[in-house]
Amino acid sequence: MLTYGLIRAPRNVSLIWSTFSYHLMKTINCREAGFDCDYVVKGETEEEVMKNGGEHAMKVHGMKEEDMTPEMKQKIRGLIRSS
Repeated sequence: MLTYGLIRAPRNVSLIWSTFSYHLMKTINCREAGFDCDYVVKGETEEEVMKNGGEHAMKVHGMKEEDMTPEMKQKIRGLIRSS
């Protein structure tokens, strides 16, 4: 979560290293999860992506909570990427 970047200082000062942090967003493409859909589910954590993806699947694809088996959840969790 922490990375280093090089910042150019004014001409009379040499280059300095600066430390800054940024968040990597977690994402999954709905199509990769097996749906005919180009929606991209996003979240700051895997749990948030799973929650948002479940809500999308129920609202848009008509799935029910009981349709989302532990095996399906595990497969989908494995498709989550940091971007």
